[in-house]
Amino acid sequence: MRYIQTFYSGSNPDMNSNFGWLEPKYNALSWILSANQLIKYYDDVELYTDEFGRELLIGMLGIDYTKIHKINFDVIFRDDLWATAKIKTYAEQNEPFIHIDGDFYLWNPFPTYVNNANIIVQNKEDATNDYYTKNWSIYEPKLTFLGEAMCHFGMKTKRYAYNMGVFGGCNIDFIKRYSIAALDFVNKNMDSLMSYSLNNFNVFFEQVLLYEMVHKENEKVSVLLNGEVEKCNYAVLSNFNLVPKFSDYTHLMATAKKQTHFCFDVLNNVIRFYPSYFDKIQNFYQFDEHNFLKEIVNFNTESIEILLKHWFHNPSIISKHKMESLVLRDLYIIGGPSKFVNAIEQGTDFLIKLTPFLEFHRDYVTVPMINSEHISIKLDKTDTILLYELKKTTLYSQLIQRIKSNYFDLSLTNSNKKKLLNILNKKLYSFILSKIVMFQGEL
Repeated sequence: MRYIQTFYSGSNPDMNSNFGWLEPKYNALSWILSANQLIKYYDDVELYTDEFGRELLIGMLGIDYTKIHKINFDVIFRDDLWATAKIKTYAEQNEPFIHIDGDFYLWNPFPTYVNNANIIVQNKEDATNDYYTKNWSIYEPKLTFLGEAMCHFGMKTKRYAYNMGVFGGCNIDFIKRYSIAALDFVNKNMDSLMSYSLNNFNVFFEQVLLYEMVHKENEKVSVLLNGEVEKCNYAVLSNFNLVPKFSDYTHLMATAKKQTHFCFDVLNNVIRFYPSYFDKIQNFYQFDEHNFLKEIVNFNTESIEILLKHWFHNPSIISKHKMESLVLRDLYIIGGPSKFVNAIEQGTDFLIKLTPFLEFHRDYVTVPMINSEHISIKLDKTDTILLYELKKTTLYSQLIQRIKSNYFDLSLTNSNKKKLLNILNKKLYSFILSKIVMFQGEL
C-alpha cells in the first residue's frame, strides 16, 4: 500500500502564508508531525506537491518522503477550492493508495482492513446539520449543473457525506471516476459561483458527491471511525490527551487549527518526538517562549528525555523562570493520561507530584498556561484531600495508603474500598488532563 499526501501552496505562496493555521509556523509543524508519524509506521510515504511545496517541506523542513511528485495544479480554479488539489492527486493514482491530510496524525498503524478496503474514508458525517443545510441553501440556487449523483441531495430528509481526512482504497477505477466527476462538478458551476466565497463549497463536491456516487453505484465503503464523529462531534478527534491508548488518530479540522492550545499540542509533540526538526525550523520562525531550550539541551530525542526527567526532580534548577517551567511542564506531560492508565492497569508504582505555579483558592485551583492565560478548576472535598496529600512528591502507593489510613472508614467493605479507589484514580486522571499533577514512572 502507498501512503500519500498533498500540499498545494495556492496562487501566491510565501513563507508567511498560514494555510488556515493560527500562524505560518504551525502549518510547518503540522506537516512535520503528520508526515513523520506516517514514516514511523510505513516505508512508502509519498508527497504530491508544487514547486513551493517542495521548497517548504523538502528544502526547508527536510521531511524524508520516499518519493516527491511534482503535480500540475493548473486545474485548481481558485485558492478557496482547496479540495480540488487533493482530488487532482486522487486522479493521478494507478494503484491502491491511502491519502492522509497534513493535519491528520497517526499514533498507531492503521488496522489491516484499512489497507484492504475497496474504498476507505475517515468517517461518515450527518449532512443534515446546520453547517451543511445553511451552506447548501446558499450555493444550490446558484448551481447550473448538478449531475445524476447530486440532483436529489437537497430533497432528501436523511443526508450524509464522507469526511476524507483519510481516503483511498483498492478500487482505482471508481476513485478515478469520482475524481473526474468532482472536478467536472466544479468546472461546470464556476461561472455562476464566481462572485461567492467557496471555502464552504468544498464539502459538497468532495464529501457529499463521494457519498452520493458510492451509494448510487453500490460500492462497498469502509470507515476508519464510527460513533460520535458521524454527528460531526469532533472534540474527541482533536484531543491529543487521548493518544495513543484511547485513540489512534488526531485530526485538527477547520477552526481547530486556529486555536492556540491545539497549535501548542502540535508544537510540543514535534519538540518531544522530532526535536531535530524543531532545531531546524527555529532558523525560519520565532518561538519566543521556547528559545531557552537551545541553551540547555541538544535537539535529539535522548537529550530531551533526559532533560525532562531531571526537570521533574529539580524544576527550580533547570528552569529559571515561570515561562520556562510551563514550557517544560507541557513537554513533560505529553502522553501522561495514557501512561497513567497503563501504570494503574499494570500495578506499576510511580512518583507523583503537583505541577509548578498552581494557585490554590478555597474551592478551586488556577492552572497557568503558556499564553499568559489560565484555567480555573473547581474542587470538591475529595479533590482538596488529594491535592493536600500531594503537596510533596510521593509514591502513588504511599499516597493511596495515606488516604486509606487517614480518610477511609474502617467499617468499609472491600467492595466499597475498591469503588473509592476507582474514584481516586479517576480524580488523579482528571488532574493529569488538567495539568494539575504529573508523575514519573517509565517515560
